[in-house]
This record gives sequence, structure tokens and C-alpha cells, in this order.
Amino acid sequence: MSMIDPVEDKRSGRSQRMRRLVRLTMDCPRRKDLAITLRNISPRGFGASCLEFAMMVGETVHLQIKGQAALEGEIRWVDGHKFGASFKAVLTEHELVEIVASSVDARAETNWEVSSRHRVVTPAYGTGSLRRL
Repeated sequence: MSMIDPVEDKRSGRSQRMRRLVRLTMDCPRRKDLAITLRNISPRGFGASCLEFAMMVGETVHLQIKGQAALEGEIRWVDGHKFGASFKAVLTEHELVEIVASSVDARAETNWEVSSRHRVVTPAYGTGSLRRL
């Protein structure tokens, strides 16, 4: 998948989404600098998840993108820690490419570490007591 390959959506009336897993920050009236994971983005909105804070439908949010002005949106749906928002202004394809490119650049600049819950742990004890089945 190239950097801007859209995901086909067979439902009519919806913009094509680009699937991405990008870490960004977002501001809302109740909290600033929320760490979110952007899951997909389209010209009209985005889908994301936030593990540290529960979003509310109708809330105005500002998506922070490095090197660009914050994008204003409104939360449209919430399902647990996942949520979707629509942008106040429809984005152009060029703006979408810039967002994806800036997120790739930001990933290269940061020190990414695997979360401890996803690390592979090798037992410290001997394997002599293990049996093969």
C-alpha cells in the first residue's frame, strides 16, 4: 500500500478513507494534548482511538498535526475508546497527502518503543521441565 492508497468503501455517500495508524495529539474543551491513534482519514473526517480519555458526541476537537495549523472537527460517534469526527472544512487531496507525509516524518524523528504489553518475554528459568507433545 502506498502512502495515499484509499480504502474502497462500497457504501454510497461516504468519502474514501485512507487507513493509517498514526500517533497524534488532539485538544478538546475538557482536556488538552490528548494522545490519540489516528486509524483512518478522509477529506470529510477521521476515525481514531483514545485510551486515556472518553470522548463525547458533539464535542469540538482540534487535531494537532506537526508543521500545520490544527484541524477543527466535531465528534460524530463514540464506541468505547474509538470515535469518529467530521472536519469543519472539507480537506483537499493535497492536504490529506501533507497530513500523511507529516505523520511519516514525525515517526522517523521519534524513538518508538514497543509497549510492554506487546513485548515478547523469554522465560528466565530452564526449559528442562517442559515436555514436547
